[in-house]
Amino acid sequence: MTSVDIEGVGSVTIGGAVVRVPDLHARAPQLVRLTGRNGVGKSTVVELLGGSVAPRRGRVLVDGRVASGRLARGARTVTRSEPALLPAVSLERHARLFARAAGVDADHALSALVGAGLGDCLAVRADVLSTGQRRSAWVVLTTLREARVRILDEPFLGLDDVAAGRLATAIEGWAATGLVVLVDHGARPLAAETTVARMEPA
Repeated sequence: MTSVDIEGVGSVTIGGAVVRVPDLHARAPQLVRLTGRNGVGKSTVVELLGGSVAPRRGRVLVDGRVASGRLARGARTVTRSEPALLPAVSLERHARLFARAAGVDADHALSALVGAGLGDCLAVRADVLSTGQRRSAWVVLTTLREARVRILDEPFLGLDDVAAGRLATAIEGWAATGLVVLVDHGARPLAAETTVARMEPA
């Protein structure tokens, strides 16, 4: 069964800051909201589930696989809070690069960008896009392939109401059949079975 599990990690130290990591056990279909005040370490949990941070103790599993291991990569997509687009590269070129990395057809990536309202921006360099356009493109590009687990860190930041509505619909669809772990300071209402995982200061 599609799942995420964090157990016995206790705390991790990132850049000198100690983050208290709560135990979490969630099964699909479901939306998991990570909540807590700014700076409490929600993005650290995203990195744990995304596999770029490995705990010194306890376990972090994605779909039953060690999150930092190679086998977990195919089970999840990760959308980090800061778009990592190449400034001088067009959105169309980004679509082709991300499609290749995700193992999907470039036309699928281009269609997804068009569906997100970015059809008129395909020839535009990333550093010329507005904040909202860049954010929308980042979410689309990092969720191109099918995955049982979607991890998203503040994906609504900078989006206008139309783009945010599109993203909300996508998240609801993912959570209807899979598992979505979401950080969203705005706590936007979403029609999905929801568990709240609250983080506390260390």
